[in-house]
This record gives sequence, C-alpha cells and structure tokens, in this order.
Amino acid sequence: MKSGESLQIGQRVCTEDGALATVRYVGPVEGTKHEWAGVEWDDPSRGKHDGSHGGKRYFECAGVGESCASFVRFHKILAGVTFMDAMKNKYQAQSKGTSVENAAAENMYIDAGNTGRRVDVQLVGKQDILEKQSKLDELVSVYLPDSCVDTAGPRGEISGEAGKISELDISGNLFEDWSAIQRFNEELPALEHLEVSGMPLRWPDSLPAAMAFANLKTLVMNNTGVAWSQMRHLHTVVPALEELHLCGNQISSLSGTEGEPTNADCFPNLRSLFLEDNDLQTWDQVVPSQRAALVVLRSTKPSISCLPPQHIAAIIILGST
Repeated sequence: MKSGESLQIGQRVCTEDGALATVRYVGPVEGTKHEWAGVEWDDPSRGKHDGSHGGKRYFECAGVGESCASFVRFHKILAGVTFMDAMKNKYQAQSKGTSVENAAAENMYIDAGNTGRRVDVQLVGKQDILEKQSKLDELVSVYLPDSCVDTAGPRGEISGEAGKISELDISGNLFEDWSAIQRFNEELPALEHLEVSGMPLRWPDSLPAAMAFANLKTLVMNNTGVAWSQMRHLHTVVPALEELHLCGNQISSLSGTEGEPTNADCFPNLRSLFLEDNDLQTWDQVVPSQRAALVVLRSTKPSISCLPPQHIAAIIILGST
C-alpha cells in the first residue's frame, strides 16, 4: 500500500509478512519524516509499545498489554482482496501451474532415512485434482484461511461463479463485522458449515431474522472475542444450528440477563457445544438449561469437579496444557 489515504481507523489489515492487525492511528509521528499506521497486533508479542511513543500517546489499544502495538510504514501493509479473487488465485492458479504453492509441489521428495539422499515422490492424479478444483462452479468445500480477504465482493459475484459452496473456511481474514459475514448468506444458500475463527468481529445492535443462514448447521467462531450475550442474539440468524465452536473467547458464563431468550430457546437444535480454553469455572456457568447433547471443554479450572447436569448426554473434558 503506497499511502495511508485508504486506511481507516478500526480497519483490519495484513502486513507483508502475514501478520494481522487493527489500524488505530494514521498520521505523523514526532521525530520522523514520514506518516505511519499505528496498529494493534492480533499477536501482541509483535508489539513495541502500547500506542505511546517518545512520551506522547497517539492511540489506545483495545487489548491488555504494554507492548501490543507498533507503527508500520504504509508500503508494508497489503491491500485486501475480494473473496473471488482469493478463490481464483488459490484454485485456478494451481491448475495453470502459476502459483508458488503449485511450483513447490512439483519438487516433492522425502528423506531416505539417515543416508542423506532425497527420493522424489509423485502425487498420482494431481493434475486431475487441480483441474477439478479449478471448476469453481462445482466446488462444495472451499478453504481460504489467512488469505487477506476483506470483502465478499459485488453482490451476485460469488453466487454466479461458485454458488454450490456448502462448507467454507474464511478464518484469519480481514472481515470487520458480522454484517460482512452475512453477505455469504445472501450468496451461498446451500452453506452448512462456516468457519470464521481468528477475527475480532464487531456486532450490530440487531440481527434481522430475514438475513438468516437458513441451512447452517456448524459454526466455528474460535478466538473471535465474541461474548455469550452476543451469541444469544445470533440464534435468530442460525435457526438450524447443530454444532457451535466458541473456544478461546474468554467466556466466563453462559447465563443471560432478564428479558433475553433462555439458552434452551437460543439454539433448539444444538447437539454439540465446544468451549475449550474459556474462563468457565462451574457447571452452572457452562450449561444452564442448554440442550446440547455434547459439551467439550478444557479443564483449566479445578472447581469444575462436581457432577454435570443430567440433561447433558456426554461430556468431554480435555486435559490442561
């Protein structure tokens, strides 16, 4: 990106080395000759400060930490791409032998034990597979994680070129809010499995039932920062949901407040609820009146030791790491 004119505060961006961040500031920094983008990194270990530099505060960070932010030159920030551009680059470029990934695959080998020799291997039927994948209008499973996608593109583009998709992974991309995700509902009526992990999505005040993912059965929202109170209102747009993944979201309770729908009313068809790596401490916080037949969580809190509710058919407790 040559200039910061197109950058907006709150915009999700990807840098040239593949790191994700949120723009918190665009402008000059005292003591330098250039303008900069002040970003808060998804991975706080990349940061150098908390939005302050040289004794002056330029921006605030949403996360907790003294070094989760940095100033980045504009040319190191990549421009986002549309969903179809990313899809064509992955699936059609490979069949034409133009992608880096495909070129690397041409030189596949394995090490022959301790001899130091490399034995060439060949993927049988590789070209047939690539040719089949290049027919976008026939694909039902599409995986585009970490592809710098920031928009679904013009209305009708996805449905016109790849409308049969029923399983979609767009985790780790640059979508900023749930409204942008709902565009895929308009484009992909057959969608049953959706993964949107690793994106801190903003939520609208209301979710119209008219924009429902009518056939969606599995929703994966790990490490998105979503709160259970937001999920309780999501039920209006995922009426057929059977499997819900909410791992790593710092959820401390599944209880609601007065006037909200009960958990049982939220997702009446839910069969599996995945809650690993959250902050739940008691079964009352985990599944109050929830109808899920299977609950999966990671036991990081020793207080989750009492018997679970009888209406839960199966519990899987993963060991602490």
